[in-house]
Amino acid sequence: MGRVKPMSLQQFNMQRKIRSLIIYFIIYYLITHSLESVSNLIHGQKLSRWSWIGTGIDLSTFISFLLDAILSYLLFFYSFKRNGAIATLLIFLFLTIPLLIATRYFLQEVLGFWILGVHNYGIQMLTAAKYFLDNVWYALFYGTFGIIYFFIQYSWYNQFQQKKMEFQMVDTELQLLRSQINPHFLFNNLNNIYSLVYHNSENSLAAINKLSELLRYSLYEKDPKVLLSKELEYVQNYIDLQLMRFDYKPCLKLALDVDDRSLVIAPFTLMPFVENAFKHGDLKDGEYPVRIAIKADHNQLCFEVFNKKNHHKNKSPGGIGLENIKRRLELIYKEAHQLTINESAHSFIIKLTINLK
Repeated sequence: MGRVKPMSLQQFNMQRKIRSLIIYFIIYYLITHSLESVSNLIHGQKLSRWSWIGTGIDLSTFISFLLDAILSYLLFFYSFKRNGAIATLLIFLFLTIPLLIATRYFLQEVLGFWILGVHNYGIQMLTAAKYFLDNVWYALFYGTFGIIYFFIQYSWYNQFQQKKMEFQMVDTELQLLRSQINPHFLFNNLNNIYSLVYHNSENSLAAINKLSELLRYSLYEKDPKVLLSKELEYVQNYIDLQLMRFDYKPCLKLALDVDDRSLVIAPFTLMPFVENAFKHGDLKDGEYPVRIAIKADHNQLCFEVFNKKNHHKNKSPGGIGLENIKRRLELIYKEAHQLTINESAHSFIIKLTINLK
């Protein structure tokens, strides 16, 4: 397995970040420059009159300080993750700052003097030691702007990566939970159809047709959300298939009250509870029939399943379990759902409400 790069130029969108840095720096520079001018006025200093020479010097000063911010940002961008914080800081202090000071010297005292004919500094300040000491503060001040900008962007990037990783983990877990639902469903229904075929039931062909419809939905429906009408059709097909395997008339009450079937829902949300009722419920007791009620009104889905426990059935191993179903609901709907399970020695009731908006 190859080494994963901590950051890439494409991911970080360098060109866009530099453009934003320049815009923010201009605002920052105008603010600090204005505060400096106000301070000078307070202390009785006059503002310099406009001139081509003064404008040229001011422009070269601005460009120098802007380069301080950009070069400091680029240093941390390329070095921070690779070399670590301490090494990058040492490079900034002992290599980048001298480079920034030398860049300003070239722009103003060499190139600027050649164009404008004047120096920004007096002759007495153009010695290497004095010029360096006077510019260390400026290099630190404006270089720090670029460093702070880097850490702000880096923090946003890490938060984005964290959210992306969390989303991928949730999606992986959802896929795992769903993969546990489908094989369990298929296994149970193949057993039922085998029993129908074995006993030469007239419902065998109809059951196979129903199963094919269920499998089509189960295997090919990959969207995170489906129409509520499709989910209800899936539930109805499942119920029809289950009713075919009994040699008596099951006691079942199904109530559907859904006006707007254009609402969407996560697939296989309702099925595990319906399957649980058929698996563990007593469908022979007319006084306590299995009741399945589904109502959708104003984006609110209300789903209720009641079954009397059948204590004569053997408890078959396997199954996806209620914890699996609860976890899937928590991942998909979070605070938008409420699940209540009431279990007694004789009955099992689930009530589920989901905000489908």
